[in-house]
Amino acid sequence: MPQPPLSDLSAAGVERSDLYCRNIAALRASGHDALADRVERLRDETVRKSGEVRLIPTQANGAPLYKPDPETAIAAQLARYKQTPTRHFLAINGVPANVKRVTHDAMREIMGNLQGQYLDPLPDRDAGHMLCFGVGLGLHLPELAAMFDFMELVILEPNLTYLLQSLHVLDWAALIESLEIQGRSITLLHAEEPLVLARSVLVPLRSRHLPQLDGMFVYTHYNDPVMDRTFAEVRTLLPVIEANDGFFEDEQLMLEQAVDNCLNREHYLLYDRADRPLKEIPVFVVGAGPSLDDTIEDIRRNRDNIVLVSCSTSLRPLLSAGLVPDFHSEVENTKDAATIIQDAAADFDISGIILLATNTVRPEVVEPFKRRIMYWRESIISSRLFSKQDHYLNMAGPSVANLAVRAGISMGFYEFYLFGVDMGARDPSQHHASGSIYYDRDDEYWQSGAHMQPFSIPQPGNMRETVYTNASFLLCKIYLDRLFQTFTNRFFFNCSDGVKLERATGMIASTLNAMPPDKPRREIIEDCLAEMDFCRPGDQVDRERLQQYRDKLADWFETAIGIARREDLATMRQVIAAYYPLLGSSSFMARFTVDSAIKGLCTGTVISILQFGHFFERRLSPEDRPRFMAVFRTAIENALRDMQGQGLGLADDLLARMDG
Repeated sequence: MPQPPLSDLSAAGVERSDLYCRNIAALRASGHDALADRVERLRDETVRKSGEVRLIPTQANGAPLYKPDPETAIAAQLARYKQTPTRHFLAINGVPANVKRVTHDAMREIMGNLQGQYLDPLPDRDAGHMLCFGVGLGLHLPELAAMFDFMELVILEPNLTYLLQSLHVLDWAALIESLEIQGRSITLLHAEEPLVLARSVLVPLRSRHLPQLDGMFVYTHYNDPVMDRTFAEVRTLLPVIEANDGFFEDEQLMLEQAVDNCLNREHYLLYDRADRPLKEIPVFVVGAGPSLDDTIEDIRRNRDNIVLVSCSTSLRPLLSAGLVPDFHSEVENTKDAATIIQDAAADFDISGIILLATNTVRPEVVEPFKRRIMYWRESIISSRLFSKQDHYLNMAGPSVANLAVRAGISMGFYEFYLFGVDMGARDPSQHHASGSIYYDRDDEYWQSGAHMQPFSIPQPGNMRETVYTNASFLLCKIYLDRLFQTFTNRFFFNCSDGVKLERATGMIASTLNAMPPDKPRREIIEDCLAEMDFCRPGDQVDRERLQQYRDKLADWFETAIGIARREDLATMRQVIAAYYPLLGSSSFMARFTVDSAIKGLCTGTVISILQFGHFFERRLSPEDRPRFMAVFRTAIENALRDMQGQGLGLADDLLARMDG
């Protein structure tokens, strides 16, 4: 598409050129209304102050962005990148030997049919995304779109002035239209803070083209301290971007256990209500990170004047120290969570502690507690089927620390102190506090931290320069930061010697001296319970809704299996496009409907299989691809039939349980 010659650019531009107006309209039409509003405000402010919009971009120190001139600098940069483009590749090295999932069965079937097949280490030059760090004048963008075969151009720009200048120079309307005609799209991301800007990539990279993440192009247009920090933060996020969007088996288990708990156990239901009064007493949220050993006496010293919440494996260390929590929080639906509770209940009386848990935990977790608070977990299929739209508790995961804080906020508490919420460790070899089940049990599984990922990712520490974490805890950190950022009317203090939390104030535990509350702690806790709905067995599940789910699930599988059998879908890109209307990431589906529940059940597993197929197809020679596609179609059909049998089987079983 033709662009104005760079030599025609002057130091000053017109206030509102025709090109600028077309571009603003194109931004709005492509879904960038909020960004267009910010640019318009900046333009008005710039014109009001200086009378013009200058079109030669300069850096913060006043130096020109392009040397010796834009035309020469951009041409040289593009030539270098075309020769050796920077790309991000997934590491798919095999299938877990001891894991039984539909996803892994499909992978084994595919790999078994490819034994001895040569795979090129450098795949085709196509991908789902081109991740571009920087707009500048934007004149490199049409060239990148012409050079490389990607589906979505994702651009990060911290400097809004550059985008304002670019809208006077580059024909964005033509670029957007050209991409749309080709079935491609563009996403513009802006934030001045590097961490916020980096995390904004999670939505586009984990949306429509996630199955084609392998081979993503990464283009850095300019370097400055803000852009360098943004780039570093995005690199840290890569394990989160690559993370699976949920497994079919996990969703099935959570649906079964939620129905079981709601059918058979009375509980209090926690959800947000605007009429709950604030509770003027601090909440100590205690995790089982290694630094808990250093602060247990500080917790004891303040015990009478605080509400104490244990998080999963911190229960035993607290009880061993003579500290009985007011609340105990659990999120995981696994056997490990049940083992943790049974282990504690064997040595201590935990019946007087109030359980705070998602209703998807195992019944063995619920039974030892006389009083239980449960909630509908955000975005999972049981919630989408049975919760009212405004009765789920968002941002209450993925970790028990997230739950403890989020539930406390919902109950009206406003001052939170974190202990042992390390999400990593200063010493990578020590994964949990002493006295927790991980060190209390003499077997390899628990001693290894339940086979947790090693702490190999360095992160800024709360009490020191560097600590170490892993991808799972990094995800928890991101969600805690998001939680703290959302509730700006609450106060968060981090007394843990672990990963630094951006939105929590670091505090030395020995300096804490909680004042006695105006009202006795136990009365405050009883007030919390009195403000919740009390649910009797059967109150929270609906047979008619489950029947609708069962019927529509049968239709979904028939459609999905039909796609797998289509021989006209000759490439993985075509297969992925055919499946896209049937899929939807749980994180991005706002409404609780039967259709969204079905997508939530199946999307994570199907995307993983598609991603696996995309990875292999692009590393095979063109001559070998037709055979591969036949193998892939058979494997995904077999996977879908397996899921069909399990999904409909569970739905029928749950309907029979409801009929009693």
